[in-house]
Amino acid sequence: MEKEQRYFPFFVDISEYRVLVVGAGIIALRRTSALLRFGTRVTVVAPDIRAEFQALQAQYGQEYVCLQQKKFTPGMTNGYDIVLAATDSPETDHSIWEECKKHGIRVSVASDQTLCDFRFPALIEKDNIVVGVTSNDSDHRNVREISARIRETLGTENRNIDRAEKQDSKESEYQRKEMSAGRTGSEEKNQ
Repeated sequence: MEKEQRYFPFFVDISEYRVLVVGAGIIALRRTSALLRFGTRVTVVAPDIRAEFQALQAQYGQEYVCLQQKKFTPGMTNGYDIVLAATDSPETDHSIWEECKKHGIRVSVASDQTLCDFRFPALIEKDNIVVGVTSNDSDHRNVREISARIRETLGTENRNIDRAEKQDSKESEYQRKEMSAGRTGSEEKNQ
């Protein structure tokens, strides 16, 4: 019988970490925004970068947000403490994972939780309180519901995250429909 994978909620100072985010979709945007609030330096690599990333760069400065409008190529993970693979190409995500494993870099692959060294939680913040919510399986709906209850209890609401989650849900549904129809035209859009 296979043992269930369980993740320990580990809160750590990441202000000196260098993080590479490969992809520039909604998930990458949401995670980049969260990392920046904790003082992390983030490099975003994607052929097409949303205007929201440029707004983050204007808000936090080029020292904290480096935007590289190009495709991921082998070797790009060198020098980073953490890598987030959030492309819309499973093949690209897998090659990023392989490179990170080879070099001992912590990696999170948004499209495949089995390839994650850590889980990226839903974050709820109020004053000096930080709550992270995730699940040991892939029940995103349950995480959203629990997060909403905690936000309600704390009297806080993060409209940007809520909006991003709704948009992410719409994009995921669209991608599922495209894949079931055998279409793969958007695969390289955010590599």
